[in-house]
Order: sequence, then C-alpha cells, then structure tokens
Amino acid sequence: MRKKHQAVLALLACSLLIAPVAARASTNLGLQVTSGAAQATLCDNNVDFTGCTHNANDNSGSAGKINFDGSVGGWNENTDVGLGPPLLHLRPLLDISYSQLSTNGTSDPIKIALTVIGLDLSGGFPTGLLQALQTIGGNGNHASTTISLQAFVDAQNRAFCGAGCGTALTNLLNFSSSHYDLSSSGMANAGSGPYSVTLELTIDSHGLDENETGDARLDIPEPATLSVLGAGLLAFGTGLRKRLLRA
Repeated sequence: MRKKHQAVLALLACSLLIAPVAARASTNLGLQVTSGAAQATLCDNNVDFTGCTHNANDNSGSAGKINFDGSVGGWNENTDVGLGPPLLHLRPLLDISYSQLSTNGTSDPIKIALTVIGLDLSGGFPTGLLQALQTIGGNGNHASTTISLQAFVDAQNRAFCGAGCGTALTNLLNFSSSHYDLSSSGMANAGSGPYSVTLELTIDSHGLDENETGDARLDIPEPATLSVLGAGLLAFGTGLRKRLLRA
C-alpha cells in the first residue's frame, strides 16, 4: 500500500510539472517602446506575428525574454528586459525590468508595452473571468515625474491591445517616481477562446532630466495547476482513508 501512495505522489508531482510545459506551445511575446512619434517594436526569439516585427536590438537569444538597448525619441534605455511565456508561466505572467532609463529633458513620455498573445485554457492558462495582481517597485530622480502601470486583456487576441483597445485588468495611475513600491488587483473577462494580455508602463518626466530603474510585473493565478493539485490530494486522501479503515 505504501508503494501505491508513493506512486500517487509521483503522478501528482509529474502533473504539476507537465501543466506549465503544456502552456508553452502557443504563446508569443512582444515588446513595444514608444515616445512621441518614435517607436521600436520587437518580438521574441525571431518569431514574427501580427503587430510585432523582429528587431535586431532583441539580443536575448532565448524564448520568453526580450532585451532592448537603445534610444526611442528623447529616452535612452540600458536595459529594458521583457519576460513572459515560455520563460515565465503565470507567476508572474509578464515582467518589465528597466535599468537606467533616462531622458535629457524631453517633454514626451515613454510607454513600454509588453504583450503576450495566444493564451487559452488548452495551454493551461485560465479563460473566462481573470483575476490579476500587478506590482511595481523602483526609484527615480524627481518626485514630480509620474508613472502609470496598467494591464489589459483582449478577447480578440490582438497584440499590444492596451488603452483604448483592450479591457482594463489592473491599474496604478500617476504616482510619484522618487521611490515606489505599489500593487493593485483587478479582474476582467477574457472570453472563451485565445486571448492576449498587455502590460503598459508609462513614465512622464514633464521635461526634467530623469533616470529610472525598477521592475513591473503582472501575476494571474493558474486554476489548472490548482485543479491538478486538488485532484491529486483528493486521491491521496481517499487511499489513506481506506487504508486506515482496513487497519
């Protein structure tokens, strides 16, 4: 009987490992940086999809990670890193890391958008009503610089479907950039088919010389893994109860 229980636990462990792997088949990641009329759009690991054309500045060389070094409008970046599936699997789903993001007094804000398309239940991702948590932490030069962090879901599975396109999932709007460590939660309907999620970070220095470093992320709990865990624990508990009754 002990061997049977050990087999159940082994099956449970394998199931928990398989669930994240299954979600890695159909998703694509893109990073878009915009300031004024200037824009750079990169897609992950040379995989082109609608709304995202690969750019040589993506030097990460690995799926699920996009690196961007360079200038967009009046902003210089060293380095923007976008992380998502398949490197990350829901905890967090998307992560924007920015280091020495600086400007020489431009009046144009900068927007960094990280998008993932092709999320659906068949890949282990939740559909229907999504619950999400976003967090951000970092530092800047000026308290008058304002930052916003928003996440959007799009049931039509469009890339970079953010403000004015997707449905708002979470919001942190217009907070000071001198030092910040904030979080917010929210929910939105992703529909029943493939959908996209976009995380947008906007920084406005209001014409000041600014230098920003921080990290922003979006988490969406995964019901599929929780279901597998619950089923495994139920099977284990049922077997243990039968064993105790026979004892």
